[in-house]
Amino acid sequence: MSKVSMSDFSPSGEKVEKESTRDGFLLHVLGCALLLSLLGFVAPRLYAIYRDFGVPLPRATVNVFRASHLGAYLVPIFVALLAADRLVLKSLKRRGDVEWRRFYTRSVSTGLALLILWTLCAMCIPLTIVYTPLSFSG
Repeated sequence: MSKVSMSDFSPSGEKVEKESTRDGFLLHVLGCALLLSLLGFVAPRLYAIYRDFGVPLPRATVNVFRASHLGAYLVPIFVALLAADRLVLKSLKRRGDVEWRRFYTRSVSTGLALLILWTLCAMCIPLTIVYTPLSFSG
């Protein structure tokens, strides 16, 4: 009977490297899809609610709503960015720069996460504004 070692169960370095590149790219696709979903589906509904109630909107919220109206232009831009992202990840993989690929993946993921967080905050800021449309005259 032969001995079984832990190396028999560990994946090869090439397989782990390929999966990490794929996982990083999928994370970027997920982030872009979430951002486009927020701009395409959530923002227009909130805009209609804020408009119906006459809520004053801060500049950040107005900019998010303007971006949501440019959906036809945003989708091709994000597709082009994801294509460029894929090319960068493939070239870094080909060169064997594991550290640079990790840094790049983390940087893009952090940037997308911050952009999603900023979008969510900008859309929710008007909910925190105390607005009294009625004036009381005594």
